[in-house]
Amino acid sequence: MKKVLLVVLAVAMLFAFQGVSDAKELKDAKIGLSVHFKTDDYGVICSKGFEDTCKAAGVGTYTVLDANSDAQKQLSDIESFIAQKYDAIVVSPVDDQAVKDVINTASAQGILVSVITTVPEANVFCTVEAGNYEFSAEVAEKLCEKMGYKGKVALMDIPTTLWRTGRRLQAFQDVIAKYPDLKVVALEKKMLPDEAKTAAENLLTANPDLGGIFGTFSNVTYGAGAAARDMNRKEVVCGGVDADMSILELMRDGWIYSVAAQIPDTHGIMGAQAVIDGLQGKIVPKEMNAVYKIYVQGEEKKAAKEVWGKDF
Repeated sequence: MKKVLLVVLAVAMLFAFQGVSDAKELKDAKIGLSVHFKTDDYGVICSKGFEDTCKAAGVGTYTVLDANSDAQKQLSDIESFIAQKYDAIVVSPVDDQAVKDVINTASAQGILVSVITTVPEANVFCTVEAGNYEFSAEVAEKLCEKMGYKGKVALMDIPTTLWRTGRRLQAFQDVIAKYPDLKVVALEKKMLPDEAKTAAENLLTANPDLGGIFGTFSNVTYGAGAAARDMNRKEVVCGGVDADMSILELMRDGWIYSVAAQIPDTHGIMGAQAVIDGLQGKIVPKEMNAVYKIYVQGEEKKAAKEVWGKDF
């Protein structure tokens, strides 16, 4: 009986830290979103999900600040939310390590912080997770199958420190390692789409027998497909993470084979709802899992409809 009581007490204490002692009137609340960038479909729709959720809940002040791929700007943006005494902050990080300390500062001041992806060593109120390892492994399996489980593969990632892209990269590498006739010949890290496209073109030039390119992020997935298109390398199997409309157009035209699609509005909605519930004193889990979907060539119209609510 004592053990049962101790377990119940431990659970109660865990959840006690997952809400505020005094519920706040939402009309008086200030909630900010610091988004990594809004130059892709994900950032735009994630931000809209955040704004729509805050508006529907009656939040008095809600603000979106675009870090525009600049880790230092994101640091300054979060600091400005703290200085303006925001009650809660939602963060989609450019670089985990660049913002962990300022997140801890916000949390120490009683500001509720929810993050869209795990930020190691950060004290956060809630984390919105999307199964980064799992969906990357699934799409990697599809690309390996398309390649006939043999050939040379290049990996493309981004140059900032992100837990989520690290998990994605590890998943790709783990899947490829299962097949002895597949060989990773290069790893490129670029942030902007044009930079990624140029890097992919260089990979294709340096490796005329390259069989596939896997991308861990929207910009590099797009860059790989665009490079294959412009160099007319139909034999190269391209794909990876994210299903922006520009990526789905490349899929439609035969230059990208498979993608893992996050559902970005749900990330903004869940990040906002976690802190809204917390401000109202409701119990909120430490981690919430968002859905994802995998699409292959021929399903791009379905993906556009399901992910973005758009038609080609």
